[in-house]
Amino acid sequence: MNPQQALAGVVVDELVRLGVREVVLAPGSRSAPLAYALHDAETAGRVRVHVRVDERSAAFLALGLAKGTGMPAPVVTTSGTAVANLMPAVLEAHEAGVPMLLLTADRPPELRGTRANQTTDQIGFFFRFTRWSHDLGVPEARVGAQAAWRTAVDRAVAAATGALGGDAGPVHLNVPLRDPLVPDAAGGTLVGDVARREDRGTRADDDAARTTTATAGEAEGAAGGDSSADPPVVGEVVVSGVPGEAERGRPGGAWPESLDGRADGGPWTRTDPRAPSWGSPPLRPEPRTLVVLGDAPRYLVDDAMAWAARAGHPVIGEPFGPSGPSVAERARGAHGVRLEATGGAAQGGRLPHGVRLAARVAEDDALRPARIVVVGRLTLSRSLARLLRIEGVRVDLVTADTRWPDPGHVVHAVHDPGALRQPPTAEGVADPTERGAPSAAGAFDEPTAPAVHGLAHVAPRGRTTAEPVDEAFRRAWVTASAEESASLRARLDDPRTGGTSAGSTHASGTDADAALVGSPRAGRPDVGETHALGTDGGGVNVVGTAADGPPAPAAPIHEESLAWPSGPALADAMLTALPERSRLFLGSSNGVRHVDLVRGLRGGDCAEVLASRGLAGIDGCVSTAAGLALADDRPTYALLGDLTFLHDTNGLLIGPGEPVPDLTIVVGNDDGGAIFGDLEYGQVDRRERHPGVFERMFRTSTGTDLAPLCAAHGVRHVRAETPEALTAQVSRVPRGLTVVEVRLPTPIRR
Repeated sequence: MNPQQALAGVVVDELVRLGVREVVLAPGSRSAPLAYALHDAETAGRVRVHVRVDERSAAFLALGLAKGTGMPAPVVTTSGTAVANLMPAVLEAHEAGVPMLLLTADRPPELRGTRANQTTDQIGFFFRFTRWSHDLGVPEARVGAQAAWRTAVDRAVAAATGALGGDAGPVHLNVPLRDPLVPDAAGGTLVGDVARREDRGTRADDDAARTTTATAGEAEGAAGGDSSADPPVVGEVVVSGVPGEAERGRPGGAWPESLDGRADGGPWTRTDPRAPSWGSPPLRPEPRTLVVLGDAPRYLVDDAMAWAARAGHPVIGEPFGPSGPSVAERARGAHGVRLEATGGAAQGGRLPHGVRLAARVAEDDALRPARIVVVGRLTLSRSLARLLRIEGVRVDLVTADTRWPDPGHVVHAVHDPGALRQPPTAEGVADPTERGAPSAAGAFDEPTAPAVHGLAHVAPRGRTTAEPVDEAFRRAWVTASAEESASLRARLDDPRTGGTSAGSTHASGTDADAALVGSPRAGRPDVGETHALGTDGGGVNVVGTAADGPPAPAAPIHEESLAWPSGPALADAMLTALPERSRLFLGSSNGVRHVDLVRGLRGGDCAEVLASRGLAGIDGCVSTAAGLALADDRPTYALLGDLTFLHDTNGLLIGPGEPVPDLTIVVGNDDGGAIFGDLEYGQVDRRERHPGVFERMFRTSTGTDLAPLCAAHGVRHVRAETPEALTAQVSRVPRGLTVVEVRLPTPIRR
């Protein structure tokens, strides 16, 4: 076994021992030892490997897998520009706190700085954006090598997951490798639950292997392929004069120590996870408290919802996370709380239309809070940012991150998640005899009748103290939310504007399949399915009534119209139709704002909503959604704008035999960046003063026909022209990869 083969096998084995089950590989030559080791591990049933030809998409696929599993999905690349293509996903993982492990193959030190082909300085390449960065060094056959390799992998995974109390995020392991890059002819592999020793080869085997690998290296260099060959080995003498080659182990030679790892099958170095808390006491009581949820880990959202429900505080926020407790959770009292007692909305306590409600606070004193508790990171709305800047309002931030988000410089105090895990007493100190636990019945008392100055108390059974609640304040928020819901429902359902109630679009009276025409997914019968009742000759699946070809210019509508087809109507129909346990990934375009507008309008939905809000870019959204879909068996969907979709069409590029995500991608196609129309650049008077600038330099229409693009990738494409058609597609649990296109007009800002 040559040193490269040994290192690769040990690294993969240690990753498996740490719990890694998904790996993404972008093919290349310098990374060949890792590819062989991954193949052996996959054959043994220890990992699943996803091969992608585009490193940028590969990294975002790994990002999605990590979002879904909580564990890093290592990304393996060759050297050179392959490494640079990982940067967009690294930046997103860094800002969003998503575990990521980069395994980048590299040239050996003697080739750096020599202008060798595909050789650059990769050490510390991502340093500013990684939790830990390490160069493994060129592998050598020496006693103690496997311990060093294994502990490096242990440190990498611990840093990536934040196991020792830091923020989760990207980690970079650079792996310099010399020739030979292929396994020895007689060499062993590390494929079992415990790595096994290789068989000692004969001297003749050594010589044959040495001859074979030297010839392969010379041929690779002559071909000008992925690698400049390392200096060839003649016997045990290095032609380049690099000393000590014999001591580093020779191709095909016996290894000087066991590579078996720990006998118990566990990692070389175990790390006990640390709770994300630095000792914050419970938040002090404040009757007029408003809770605002941003992008945060699921457990933190759950804790915040439970804390607010116990205290009776109104909750608004961005649309991410679960809609609310499931029906079963409501029946037993989610989090030990009878949520209906809080007067919360259909989302289990979270009031819908938070952005619109935030905009009303400045004009309605009844809604004005004395304190705002922000949970997580707010990234979506200017209205929420303005809410935090209201003079005289205290802002407390609860975050699990060591870097707190406060772009407006308004936060008075930062608290860790522990501040929400115990209900405060009237003195602001948790009752040590109760510790915030529910009663034996698993429920809390309802608010009492209003007391002095309109304050009520929500007291858990068995406690003598509780946080005061301003009942009038809470009711004002509930009423305002109901008013917004009524207004939005009227605008969506008004037949005079063509609106259709998403609550009645479950294909009742409509056989959507009867209107489905097209051809099966060419060459990919194992992925997805098409109920083809005919053919339009163009290979396009059409649901409803549709015109062929690229999107025709649609008559612009005023931004106040919510009639179908519109972004809010699309989001409304989609949320209503999602099946149980579903997951919805939102791209960084208008779709996320439309979901924010209408979520909760029809009551609680069945989805957990996620997005890449670290840097909120349109990069890699197709691949990220695919990673989420591959992470588990939950029904997974994505809602993307057309530019976001087009930016990552390589996410559709999945080779034969590769695991294919069960994913339905809904594309709201308004032919360009319509989101800019909602900003100052899209104002009509500004467009008139600067003719041509908005359309060309902001909206950037492409005129792309998505149907043949999907056909070129072997992906099923459906065009939904009615709410009923969209509902029929979304209500199905995804089987294979499907793109559902909904053509939208472009709103004009007056």
